[in-house]
Parts: sequence; structure tokens; C-alpha cells
Amino acid sequence: MKNPCPVPFIAVLVLAFAASALGVDQASSAQLRCEYLENPQGIDIIQPRLSWQMLSAQRGAKQTAYRVLVASSPELLAKDKGDLWDSGKVVSAQSTQVVYSGKPLDSRAFCYWKVKVWDAVNKELRWSEPQNWTMGLLKPADWTAQWISMKPSKWMPDSSKTELNLDGAQWIWQAGVDPKKPIGIAYFAKSIPLQEKIKSATITLTGDDAVSLTVNGEELKKSNDWKNPVTIDLTNKLKMGDNVLEITGENRGDSGGVIGKVQIVPEQGTPVEIVTDASWLSTDKKDQPVAQRQPSQVIGAYGSPPWGRFGPRGPENSPNG
Repeated sequence: MKNPCPVPFIAVLVLAFAASALGVDQASSAQLRCEYLENPQGIDIIQPRLSWQMLSAQRGAKQTAYRVLVASSPELLAKDKGDLWDSGKVVSAQSTQVVYSGKPLDSRAFCYWKVKVWDAVNKELRWSEPQNWTMGLLKPADWTAQWISMKPSKWMPDSSKTELNLDGAQWIWQAGVDPKKPIGIAYFAKSIPLQEKIKSATITLTGDDAVSLTVNGEELKKSNDWKNPVTIDLTNKLKMGDNVLEITGENRGDSGGVIGKVQIVPEQGTPVEIVTDASWLSTDKKDQPVAQRQPSQVIGAYGSPPWGRFGPRGPENSPNG
């Protein structure tokens, strides 16, 4: 008599073989969740709850301890370094609602995490696959977006004739160098990690007296008219993983400085803004490795003299023209 259900029988054999092949040494943790979500983006809970499941082919397997690592970059996590939180070995069977208890998290923070567990005989299992979450905007002051409206027509006031969106950005120059030095060139760099696909990315940028932008080694734009900032589309220039933005500023007159704002809109989650500030690394040597550069000096916030704020026809209230 023929087997009336050969497909389920084969499936059982495959599952049994897979369970046997897994073995104790391949046991791990899986289905990592942050606030019950897989890789959530833009969460607003300052101490999110973490959960996971233990995987093992052993009958009656159970967790007796765990260790959680949370890092600010995938590279640190891969080296088993939890610069945000290392729980250490915690003797506990708990695997749900484990509260993050590391360093305070800022708005827009990227968090990469993984977990390992110990089984019923106190055997240390391998690390789980890494997961991540990002923080949203946690304070009202973090909201720097502006209201937008429909493009004006001939029957409507032209609301586009407003200043450019550089709010929050700062004018910067090379560390330890007088920005009023008549002739000088400074190089600035910023690493931007991307772990999620993006819808769009732009940078609005200018520099007194000239500026150029390079992204991942490709020069994209030069400008010799600091009074008219340029907006550059970066959507197809940024890649998954680390991206390096480099700005070259040239001072030919009496006030050197560069200023810019990167705006990234992910496919999921909260838009991110990255502005020029002291975190950009500076040097006067074009080919100096980024890691050997120094934090930039901040000259002033957007709108400060001698540049003022930029309107539709160039800078307003600027004596530096």
C-alpha cells in the first residue's frame, strides 16, 4: 500500500536531520527583539526592553545565565566590546523584558546588540546574530524640522523665498588655526554609518571662500560662491555600512569657515540630521588618515557674524561680502 502522505513524512525526516545536525555546540540565541520588535527604528523609550529565545537540539534545554552586549558601532560589537552596555554574565533564566541598563542614550543614537546564554549544565553557547535599534527624538529641542507647504503658484505668495535650512549647523575650521588667516586650506571628515536602506539623502553646504565635497572618495561638488550654499543629492552616493564625507574649505579673505547639514530619510524610522560641529575631524594635510585628525574648532552657530543667515538672494545681515 502506498504512503498516503509522503510529503509530511519527508518533512519530518528533514526536520529531524536538521535538529541532529544542529547539535549542542551550535546552540545559540535567536529571534532577538527590542520592545517586541525586530530592529526597531526611532524608538522613544530611554531604557528599552530586550528579549530573545534559546535555540538548542537538546531535549529539556534551558537557559541558566545570559550576557548582553550593546555597542555604538557594528565594528565594536564584532570585537565583543559593549561600549554602551555590557551586562556581564547574569545568572538568570529571564529572556524577556530584560531592561537596557547601560549608558544614557541620546536622540538618534544607533545601538547594535547581541546576546549569549549558558545552558542547563552551565555550558556557554555561541553569540547570537547581531541586531540593532535606533533612538528617536527624545526632547523637544531635538526637533529641528521645518513646516513645508505646496509649491507656490502665480496666485499664491512665494513661500519658497525663505532662508535655507542650516539651523543647528555650526561654522567650523581647523583646530588650533586662526580662521582669519588670509590664505589657508583645511580638510574635514565625518563617518556616517548606515544600517538601513534610505529613501533620500542631501547635504546643504557652503564655505568661505571656497568649498568642495567628497563622498567615499568621489569628488561631487566645488563652489567658489560662499554666499549661495549648494544642496547636493547624496541618495545614490551613500552605501550600507560606513560612509566618509570629506569637506575641503579654502580661506582667501578675512574669515575662513565651512558649514553644512546632512539630511537622511530612511525607508523606515525617523529622519536623521547631521550638522557640522566639533565632531568633524580636521587637518591641514589632505591625505592624513581620518583617525589621526583633531576635532574641529567651532567658530559660531549658523546666523552668527560675519556671515549672518542666508536668504533667497544670498546672505542677509552679512558685512563680509
